[in-house]
Amino acid sequence: MASIWTDYRLAALGLPKVVIGGGARYIGTSYISSSDTNQKVDDYPLYDLKISYEVDKNWSMAMKAQNLTNEKYLFCNSTCRYGDERMVIGSVNYQW
Repeated sequence: MASIWTDYRLAALGLPKVVIGGGARYIGTSYISSSDTNQKVDDYPLYDLKISYEVDKNWSMAMKAQNLTNEKYLFCNSTCRYGDERMVIGSVNYQW
């Protein structure tokens, strides 16, 4: 498993309160073992983006898109399930 993320503040474009970010997550090949078989779970990459805006020193808003390519994948931990499809999540945050 590996991941990378970067953020960039758009101050050079005259937008010092706007931050954009992007990243990738990679999950390598794994195996599901049972008493009679070993099943291979293929590797997959996932890509994410976000944009945020700082309203003032306390308030900020953000929007994040996960799994941009809408990759179909099997996620296995102690059990297996299909992974989340592409989704967009918005948030409003207050810091005091």
